[in-house]
Amino acid sequence: MKFKAKTASWDKIEVDALAVLVTEEDYQTVTSRMNIKLDGQLHNFLANEGFSGKEGQFIAFPSGGRLAAKIVYVLGVGKKGDLTLSGLRKLAATLGKKAKSSGKKTLAIDLVSELTPKIAISDSARVLVEGLELGTYRYEKYKTVDQENKNELTDVWFLVPPAKLQHITNAITNSQIGVAGTLFARDLINESPTITTPTYLANAAMTLWRQKNIKVEIMDEKDVRKLGMGAYLAVTRGSAEPLKFIKLVYSGGGKKKIVLA
Repeated sequence: MKFKAKTASWDKIEVDALAVLVTEEDYQTVTSRMNIKLDGQLHNFLANEGFSGKEGQFIAFPSGGRLAAKIVYVLGVGKKGDLTLSGLRKLAATLGKKAKSSGKKTLAIDLVSELTPKIAISDSARVLVEGLELGTYRYEKYKTVDQENKNELTDVWFLVPPAKLQHITNAITNSQIGVAGTLFARDLINESPTITTPTYLANAAMTLWRQKNIKVEIMDEKDVRKLGMGAYLAVTRGSAEPLKFIKLVYSGGGKKKIVLA
């Protein structure tokens, strides 16, 4: 999934779906301009569906060619005072699943204004990336998948104020780094244990060598014995696989040291 921040107007962006996140307090105000563009039908539809901006409420409304986007998603996030980054991340997962299951490949999310004063737009973008990626994750290595007709959300654009473009772009980049690590771990966890032998995991760890500020050291039985790690040696005696002890060192945290335990 590719993410990018843009300053394009929501009514000009050509995507399969345009998502608007709204609170209970101002869902009508936030969607008022959009409602005008849609000939007043959006608010009528929201009213008929009993939409009030409550957390998790989701409405899909076809634009009928009146917007560049083919369909409008309105997603309720609840009350402003109750919204948290964790809750927003979960809502992003819901949004991603809805878009993916309906065959949408491109999605734009309107982030021109803050959902609540206590959450910066850059933080919203960060957790939206996490929720969309992690919420739509599927391990399909051993599944037969028709790649041409596969439902896959491929591109997501965040529509943001010009003054915040670079700041939000940086937030997206940082978020993707964390997400990549999580997905890497999920793939290893979901792989068959008959595949993920110590040697397999050691080779997987070695792929991190190319990452900036990461040093990888793989120790074998001789190295472990030299270090006096008898308990570790005892555990591996029951395995036909040769042991591997993986040491990862990250040196990108700066000079300041933080005690974790």
